[in-house]
Amino acid sequence: KKSSSIVMMAKSTKNGGKVVAVCLCVEDTVPHEAVWRQWLSSGNENICGEIWIYAKYPEKVASQSEFLAARTLDLSHEEEWDDFRIVRAMLALTQVALTGENTFSDMEVQKSDKKVYYKGNPASMISFLTASCIPLKSLQVLYTALFDLGGEQSRLGIVEKKIPNDDKKGDGIDTCQKIAVEKICKLDSALITLSAADARAILQIEKSEGPLWQQFQHLIAPEEFYFSTILNVLGLDLDARSKPATYLMKQETRQEDLSDFIKQMKSIQVENYLYADKFFKPLAVDSWHALVFEEEEGMIYKNNDSPDPKRRRIASELSWRPMHDWPESIPQVEPFEHGWFLETHKRVLSQLLNENTKCIIELGSWYGASTQWIASKAKNATVYAIDIWDESHIIRDDHYRNGNTNSILKRHPLYATFLRNLWFLRDRVIPLRYDTVAGLKLLKDHNIQPDLIYIDADHHYNAVKRDILTCIELFPQAILVGDDYGHYDDVKRAVCECAFSYGKRVYVDQHHCWTYAAHLPPADTARIFRPEPPATSSFASLLAGYNTKS
Repeated sequence: KKSSSIVMMAKSTKNGGKVVAVCLCVEDTVPHEAVWRQWLSSGNENICGEIWIYAKYPEKVASQSEFLAARTLDLSHEEEWDDFRIVRAMLALTQVALTGENTFSDMEVQKSDKKVYYKGNPASMISFLTASCIPLKSLQVLYTALFDLGGEQSRLGIVEKKIPNDDKKGDGIDTCQKIAVEKICKLDSALITLSAADARAILQIEKSEGPLWQQFQHLIAPEEFYFSTILNVLGLDLDARSKPATYLMKQETRQEDLSDFIKQMKSIQVENYLYADKFFKPLAVDSWHALVFEEEEGMIYKNNDSPDPKRRRIASELSWRPMHDWPESIPQVEPFEHGWFLETHKRVLSQLLNENTKCIIELGSWYGASTQWIASKAKNATVYAIDIWDESHIIRDDHYRNGNTNSILKRHPLYATFLRNLWFLRDRVIPLRYDTVAGLKLLKDHNIQPDLIYIDADHHYNAVKRDILTCIELFPQAILVGDDYGHYDDVKRAVCECAFSYGKRVYVDQHHCWTYAAHLPPADTARIFRPEPPATSSFASLLAGYNTKS
């Protein structure tokens, strides 16, 4: 099965380099994907990171991005609260992290074929976290905390040797027939960091004496018992491993605003913690960057006391700013203009943009030709450009693949060239390196109200429909404009189905640029129509379409 997959290789460290594997246990989303990707980029030849994900609904996580799809285990037990099978999932993550490969042969879990097969680096340390966790240190600083000073020691947090009565469920610990009662102990949290040596020892005893994870099925929060108990069974010193790794935010300050969190960080010894938990909404990457990297450099500026205008702007907007990743100097790449922004697009957008336009969202920006024209036409507007800018996504997708595009992408890196081309507009163009839906939700969460949204991202049917529906649901007052109506059948189908569902009129110029703008007048180059009902498999589904419309 692997031979039919596309192999993605991770960057390797030098001989003796260390690898921190973050293993996320989530339900159906990874809200801080952009933060974790930025964290991964903070490594060097001495240390690198890996991300592995176990999800209750893995198909939902995989649909979030190709990056996550390649790192999500093709496995789910669909656990409920206090389900002992979460321990089995954590063991599968342990196996994957130690080998750097998404395989479950030793765990006896059946694996299906994958389109993208990711080959990572074997872990030196393994951190178990949740979807709401963020890193508090860059990888380079983590290297010192875990390896130079820590000696590759597991960090379990507080270990309770005595079991409280209310931790029993059913027959409680009496059902652990293979484990002596006096060996059972509990952690204050399942958010722990294991050394590779301890992780291998756990998998070995599972293989020789197990399955021991089944012994924990009658305990509340079995994942908080399992690892400390097994290490205790192995005779390892738990006291030496009692240092915590993750800081749990206080209940009253669990919010996306960082101001209270920064106060918390200043009130504790930050150097004791590697991660923080309870950030439930997507965290802006530059906010995280300012928090982590400026803290490491001793340059957190709360007010306007920074000598650097950019740092001062970031500090003043730290509570919500999205990924505004303009570098300090212009990228040293060759300027290159390329795209499919034609007269048909300019003709439609010229009727919708003017000096009163204040906010525009663009889904799919490529090298920035459309971004530049839109920003120049709406001179008083802020433009949020949402794109993953991932060359590999285009090259591997048959929907877009052609020899000319592939050769262009190899010569001209997408994101760096976009920044180079839009450099003179960096005060008004804000790049968001996100999946389109994640970026739209982030802007909605921070009360951004666009006047117009230009849709030209993924042209697969499901992706186009998802983008349109998300725009309508989150920003019902925004004018929607899009590209490639006549070039891709998937685009045409999605545009018409969404228009029918919401009772909208479709305006198409030269069978190419489309909009739902109801007020545009007829033109020689355009046609205006109301779509027919989509083909349905039953009368009931047809009625459902009419109900949605009403």
